[in-house]
Amino acid sequence: MNLKMVHLPAVFLLSIALNDQILADDSSQEFLEFSLEELFELEDVVVTAQKRAEFSQNVPISITSFDADLIKGFGFGRIWDIAAQTPSLDIKNAYGNANPIITIRGVGVNDVNSNNNPSVGIYVDEVYFGSSTMLGFPLFDLERIEVLTGPQGTLYGRNTTSGAINFTTVRPDFDYNAAYFDFSTGSYNSVELNGAWNRILIDNTLAARLSFFGGDSEGHIDNIGLAGGEAYLTQNAEGDYVGLNPDGTTYPDTAVDNYGGLDIWGWRASFTWDPSSTLNFFLSFHGNKNNSEGWLKDFQPVGNPNFIGQPGFSFYRSTVDAERFCDEYTNNASSSETGCVGGVGFRADNDPYTVSVDTLSTIDNSNVGVVFHANVDFDGFYISSVTSWEELERELTDDLDNQPQRLVAQRFDDEIRQITQELRFTSFEVKQYSWIVGLFYSKDEIDALKFIDMPITGRSSAQTAYIQESTSTSVFTQAEWQLTDPLRFVLGLRYTNEDKTYDGKTDDLVPYSNLDDDPVIASYLTGTTVPFTAFEQYEELKYEDLSGKIGISYTFNDDMMSYVSVSKGFKSGGFDGSIIFSADTFASFDSEIVKVAEVGWKSMFMNRSMQLNAVAYAYIYEDMQLQKRQPDGDVVLTNAGEANINGLTMEYRWRPLAHMDVHIGYGYTKAKLTSFDGIQEDIDRFEGNELPNSPENSLNGLFRYEWTSWLTGMNFAVMIDFSYQDSTYKTLDNIKLMQSGSYALFNARASLMSKDATWEVYFWGKNLGNKVYITETTDTINIGAGYGVFYGMPRTLGLGISYHFGVI
Repeated sequence: MNLKMVHLPAVFLLSIALNDQILADDSSQEFLEFSLEELFELEDVVVTAQKRAEFSQNVPISITSFDADLIKGFGFGRIWDIAAQTPSLDIKNAYGNANPIITIRGVGVNDVNSNNNPSVGIYVDEVYFGSSTMLGFPLFDLERIEVLTGPQGTLYGRNTTSGAINFTTVRPDFDYNAAYFDFSTGSYNSVELNGAWNRILIDNTLAARLSFFGGDSEGHIDNIGLAGGEAYLTQNAEGDYVGLNPDGTTYPDTAVDNYGGLDIWGWRASFTWDPSSTLNFFLSFHGNKNNSEGWLKDFQPVGNPNFIGQPGFSFYRSTVDAERFCDEYTNNASSSETGCVGGVGFRADNDPYTVSVDTLSTIDNSNVGVVFHANVDFDGFYISSVTSWEELERELTDDLDNQPQRLVAQRFDDEIRQITQELRFTSFEVKQYSWIVGLFYSKDEIDALKFIDMPITGRSSAQTAYIQESTSTSVFTQAEWQLTDPLRFVLGLRYTNEDKTYDGKTDDLVPYSNLDDDPVIASYLTGTTVPFTAFEQYEELKYEDLSGKIGISYTFNDDMMSYVSVSKGFKSGGFDGSIIFSADTFASFDSEIVKVAEVGWKSMFMNRSMQLNAVAYAYIYEDMQLQKRQPDGDVVLTNAGEANINGLTMEYRWRPLAHMDVHIGYGYTKAKLTSFDGIQEDIDRFEGNELPNSPENSLNGLFRYEWTSWLTGMNFAVMIDFSYQDSTYKTLDNIKLMQSGSYALFNARASLMSKDATWEVYFWGKNLGNKVYITETTDTINIGAGYGVFYGMPRTLGLGISYHFGVI
């Protein structure tokens, strides 16, 4: 081994240590004001996981938290960015730039329809967001992010079988008038600008804060359009080449470079009013607009010219060499064969960022909302009220088959309106005895339209339109008792009553004729030759649930505690938001239940310069909401399975030197489907499989060091972070073709800043190794003899500048 390679790390660490020593010598007068232990001591992190301000190390819950400095250092811009630095958290994008699907410890839901709630409760300033459609908002001007892993069935309740993620924005401050802006630019012509302005309107009484974010970039995907299917081209009257459907109709060539770019902005105007020492109000108006381009999936064919018997496919099969088709698709094949083509003759290339689709994915989301907090102090307790109104409109298009032929294209057009009200009574006393009693009410209405165009696979197009209304009412309480000096007992209960209604129908719209102008061919969907309402249904669902938690914690000393808890969480039932063609297929589904036992440990060592937290858990996952195939071939979302999940997460923080920080996180998850309620073929396929989006091992970490007085009046800091996860399946089928491989990513940030932090110039890089890795796969075997793949962003580099204005 090269001795220089051995010596380099030692020399580097020695130089850092000498820098710290020189600092101590040069500023000895200042240094003497506090001890060496205090200089190396990790800061206490304040969280509100239990809806009161507490130090994280004193809370018997598994929590990963990020303060404003870490959020900026990691470059978190959207909700899915936090997964890389949170053990056992997986967040994937169903379309890229929108609709995140969140899984914690193997518990999640693979559904992009707006009417199904995520398994993770997402809260912004304590306001619950009830649809994955609402979660594409930009992250800016945040005080902290808290990820609570495991069911939160007491204080959060509804739809928290997986956990909860809290985003807390920066509130108006009474201490100063100030402002800041942050501008960065980088690869793919990316530009981001965010900032905030804080203004004291009445001293110690009324303050306002205006914050904003804007982001724009080109995409990383090239679409060659119809070039992958030359045999299916014709020329229109203008001489442009267009795609040709079997009935003679055409569709445009969508060839374009640098697709998948970002176009998003957001704003927030908030006010804090403290009319007296016992009365506090917070009001926030906010909104965001997302006109980004969706990502386009790379098609990976498995081939099989006889996989579907509909005569429309003969039009394409006649144009290709039958020998180019692979052997019939078999479950759990390990890879596509060389030269393999899809069911309509399309052959993909080997470039992960070059695709060939007929429909470009587009996003048009807009959200506005308001939240109002009121807090009133009384003798021994205080009352908190959180009132919110949210409205979101979504339009999204997508090429479902991921090929240049017009097989299946889809469009979503949704409106969501939501109001929530929470009222809490909270004791001031926390040492010997503490309690919280609360009421929660929410009402939401979803007006949804889902359209699919299937000129070949269905010889038709169809749409499902429905209105779903939900009303949820809960009462909850949590109390803690100090049984002995080291032993503390916690008991929490939550009762929920929920009512949901579905009023919708499905129309078979336009049957297709064939190329020879023969009489119109009946729709493959319904068998009709004229527009036809295939399904119409009104249904009401009522249910109630009792969830909660029992736990004990033991405090060994000020720096060490352990805890044991048993808890239950639930995710609401509902209705399948897919396109439904018969009342026999349509059915409501009930809540799913997760029961969990946890054993945790939180500790500080070496004069509080080192922190080690760990938790082991075991889940019983019941009445899982899964896609289930009916005997007639239709697939519906229903309660169809049970699973066992076991795992461990660990988080380690260390400050070995005054200006050095090391963080390491590890997650181990073993999630298996133990039973499946379906046809025998699917029971054989699914039982014993791994749950999707659940890597067995995940690892993350950061190293940060700051050189103080690097130059006169300036500091210099370097931060390197990494993440790793095992290979994981993206569907319950556990098809190896649709398995993402294991991968590791490395990012870095270097910044030069003034001593008083007034200004900063920084350089950043993400995916420095330019790793090609899979973030999502979709099964399109039945419509294209292949599957679609999202690849993560390639290497990106950039630079930025931030400036803080002082007192105005």
